[in-house]
Amino acid sequence: MPKLKTKPRIDSTRSVRDDPGHALAMNLRGAYLAMHRSTNACFAEMGLSADSFTVLTALAESGCITQKELVKKICSDANTVSAMCSRLERCGLLVRNRDNRDGRARIVELTHRGRRIQQQLWDKSQYLRTEIANLFDEKEQVKLVQLLKRIAEKLASNP
Repeated sequence: MPKLKTKPRIDSTRSVRDDPGHALAMNLRGAYLAMHRSTNACFAEMGLSADSFTVLTALAESGCITQKELVKKICSDANTVSAMCSRLERCGLLVRNRDNRDGRARIVELTHRGRRIQQQLWDKSQYLRTEIANLFDEKEQVKLVQLLKRIAEKLASNP
C-alpha cells in the first residue's frame, strides 16, 4: 500500500503561538463566543437567542427587505436565515411575502408583536452593549469597528 504524502498543517519551523494570524483568529473567536453566550443567557427567559435578536434588530433597522438582503445585512447564509425566519414567523414575530417585483424573492418584515419583542430585547441587552463599549474610548471604538469590517470584507471576498 503506497504511503500518502501529506503537507504539514502548520509550518514546522514556526510555533502556533508565534503566528499572529492564529492569535487574532482565536481572540476574535473567543470574543464572539463570549458575547454570543452572554446574549443568549440574557434572552433565555424569553425563549429567544442572540441570532433571533440579530434578525429582529436588522429588520427593525431596515423595515421590510428581501430575505437575500437580510442574509447580507446580518453576515449569514441563506439556509441559516431561512431557518431563523421560519422559526420567528411561527412565533408571530415576522412575516414573509412574495416580492411583487420578483416572484422568487421573499420580503421579510416585523409584525407589531415582533417590533415590541425586538424593543424588549434591545432594552434588556443594553447593559451588554454598554459594557462592551465602555472597554474602549470613542476613538478606539471607531477604529475597532473599521478593523472588524476590514476582516469581514476580506474574508467575504475569499470564500
